[in-house]
Amino acid sequence: MSANIKATNTEAIIGVGGGDQMTVSNAGVVTANSFVGNVTGGGAFSGNASSSTALAAGSSTARSLANRFADAINVLDFGADPTGVVDSTTFIQNAINAFNAKRASYPTTLVFPSGKYLISASLNFTLASTNQRGEVIGGNGTFEVATIICNYNGHNADPVFNLGDIAAPASQAGISISGFRFDTGASSTYQPIGIRASRIAQSRISNITVGGWNNTFLSLATPQNCRFEDLTIFTAGKSWLYKNTTGITATQSGTTVTSSAAIFSASDVGHYISIWGGSPNFARRKMLVTAFTSTIQVTVDFSFTDAAAKQLYFDQPLVSINSASTTLTADASCFASTDIGSFIYVKGAGQNGRLLRAKITATSGTTATLDTAASTTVSNVEFGNAAVEVYTDASASNGGSDNTFINLQVESHGGIGLVSQDNDLLAIVNGKLHSEQTIDFTMPRFSLAPIWLDQTQGSYNGGFQGQYLGKAKVYTTYQTSVFTFESLFFRTAQNENIAEIGLRATGFEGGLVQFNGLTISGGYVNASGASFKTIDELIIDSNTTRGYFINGKTSYDDASLTRMYAGQDGTSGWGTVSGSAITWGGTAPTSPAALNYKWQRIGYIVFYEFRLEYDVAGVLNNALEILRSSDMPNPYFGPDVDSGEYISSCNGFIATGPTDYPPALSKAWVKYDATNNMSFNVQLNSGTISAKNGCISGFYFTK
Repeated sequence: MSANIKATNTEAIIGVGGGDQMTVSNAGVVTANSFVGNVTGGGAFSGNASSSTALAAGSSTARSLANRFADAINVLDFGADPTGVVDSTTFIQNAINAFNAKRASYPTTLVFPSGKYLISASLNFTLASTNQRGEVIGGNGTFEVATIICNYNGHNADPVFNLGDIAAPASQAGISISGFRFDTGASSTYQPIGIRASRIAQSRISNITVGGWNNTFLSLATPQNCRFEDLTIFTAGKSWLYKNTTGITATQSGTTVTSSAAIFSASDVGHYISIWGGSPNFARRKMLVTAFTSTIQVTVDFSFTDAAAKQLYFDQPLVSINSASTTLTADASCFASTDIGSFIYVKGAGQNGRLLRAKITATSGTTATLDTAASTTVSNVEFGNAAVEVYTDASASNGGSDNTFINLQVESHGGIGLVSQDNDLLAIVNGKLHSEQTIDFTMPRFSLAPIWLDQTQGSYNGGFQGQYLGKAKVYTTYQTSVFTFESLFFRTAQNENIAEIGLRATGFEGGLVQFNGLTISGGYVNASGASFKTIDELIIDSNTTRGYFINGKTSYDDASLTRMYAGQDGTSGWGTVSGSAITWGGTAPTSPAALNYKWQRIGYIVFYEFRLEYDVAGVLNNALEILRSSDMPNPYFGPDVDSGEYISSCNGFIATGPTDYPPALSKAWVKYDATNNMSFNVQLNSGTISAKNGCISGFYFTK
C-alpha cells in the first residue's frame, strides 16, 4: 500500500516502500529503496537510485535516476576537481575510459562542467575499434569555460588531448570536442603538442582557445571530412634564434645599413634583416643581406634612407642537410636539449624537393638529429615548427582531404602559423594569421611565416597580419593543382616578399597558386612615395613557366596604385602579339602600332581579356568592346598545343559602350605557335572601324 508522507524541519523517514508519495522539505532526510515525489528545501535522499524513478515535467515515462545521470558521462562523477587545485589526470582518464566503453556501442557525451582541471599527463581519447559518435563538451560547448591546465613538461611528452593512434589502420570517426581553453601550469615550460588527432574522420573541433603555447598546438594527421571552427590560438609555434639583437638599432643610407653595435658577420650574407620603427608604418622594412662590409655595416638589396635609429632584427637560422642523413646543421648555435621532441619542417629536404617533416631526437649546439632522413640535399634553407599542422602520415592509404577551417585565428605565433602537407580540398574561411610583434629573444619567440603549403589543393580566405622575419609570407611547393588565396589582406613591411613559389610537381602544369583579389597595407611605397615594387617583383617564383597567377582587383595603400588584373598585368616577361596578325573585314585600323598586345603563357588553357576602343566612322562614338575566355563557347582543352592550333574562339563581342553602330563580328580567335608567338584574329562582316587604342590586359594559361 502506498502512502503520502511528509517530512519537515529535522524529521527523518527511513525505510519508505516503493511507490510511497513523499514531500521532504528543509532538513528532512529520506533513506529508501525507491520513491516517487519531491525533495526540496535542503532535503536529502539516499538509497537505491537504480530502482528509484522520477518523472520529468511534461513527460510520460518515469526513468531511474541512475539512467538519467548516465545520459552524459560527467568527469565530476569520477572525482575530477573543477577548482584546478588537485591533479585530476587519473579521474578524468577514468571518465574517458567509461566514455569510450559506452561509445563502442552507443553515441555518447562526455561533459567537463565549467571550471579548471589540472592534469599532469596526457589524456587519451583513442578508440581504435568500430565506434559510435561521441561528443566531448566543456561547459555547454559554446564557449571555452572549461579550462585544461597542462602541468607537465617537455616537447617529447605525449599530447594533452590524444585522439587516434597514428599506427592503427582504422580511423577514429565521429568525435567532437568543443568549449575548452588550454593553459599551462607552473610545471610546464616547454609544452607537448596540445591536441593531436590522428586519422580522425567526420569529426569536429570547435570553440577552442589557447592561452599560450611554445610548441605545435593542433596537429592533424590525415584528417578526412572534418570541420574546425572558432579556434583562437595565442603564441603557439616555436622559433630558433640566429642572433640576439636586444638593444641594437640600425640606420640606413641607400643600400648601406649601419648598426649601433658590432653584430654583423660574413655568414649574414643570404639572411634577411628587418628594421622596425613604431611610426610611420613605411619605416618598417625587410632586406636581404648581399654583402658584408664590417661588424657594424652590410649591404642590402633595397635602397632606403632613414637616419632615425630603429630596432634591428635577424631572421631565423638557416640549416643544411645531406640526402639520406639525419643530421641537420644550422649556421648558428641554436639547438638545446629542450628542443627534443619538436616536429619541424625543412624546406626542400623531402622527397622530390618537398618539405621534410621530422622530429628532433637529439641536439648539440649547431646540430640536431632527426628521426627521419632527408631525401634531398639542401644548403642554407629555412626550417620551422608550426602552430597548426595538417599533414598526411607516411603509412596512410589515403591522404587528408575535405577539411574546413572556419574562423581560424592564430595570434602572435612563433615559427609558422599553419603548415599543410598532402591535402586536398582544404578550405580555410575567414582565417587570420598574425605575427608576433613583441619579439622575445629569451624564449625565443618571433614569427617566420604565416603559411607553408606542400602539395595542397584548396583555398584560403582572410588575412596575414603584421611583419614576418622569414623569406616570404606565403611558401608553396610541389603543387599538383590550384590553391587559391581569395580576397586576401596583407599587412606588411616595406620590401617584404608576399610569396615564394617553389617548383610544382613534374608534369603538373596546372599546379598553380592563384591570388584572387589582394589588399596590401603597409609599405610598398617608399618615404617620398616616388617608387614602389609591383606584385611580380614581390613574388619569388622558382618555376620556368610561371607558377602563380593574379586575378581581380589589387589595392595598395595608395589609392592611385589600385590595379585590375586579368590573369597577369603584362608588366614584365611577356611575349607580344604583332598588329599585323590582326585581320579586319572592314576598313583596316588606322594605327596598327596600337594593336601590339602582351600575354603570358602558363600551361595550355587561355585566359585573357581583349579591349578595343574604337570610333564608328562618321559618328565618333567611343566604345569598349571586350572579348574574354568566359565568353568563348569552344575553348581548346587539348593535352598539348602545336603551332597553328586554335586555343579558343568566339562568335561575338560584348559591347559595354554605346551600341549605336556596333560592328558586326563574324569571327575572333586566338592561337600561338611553337615559339610562343600569339595571334589574335578579328574579322568583321560589316561596318567601318577606326581603332583608336587596343590592349589585352592579361592572359594566363593553365593545363
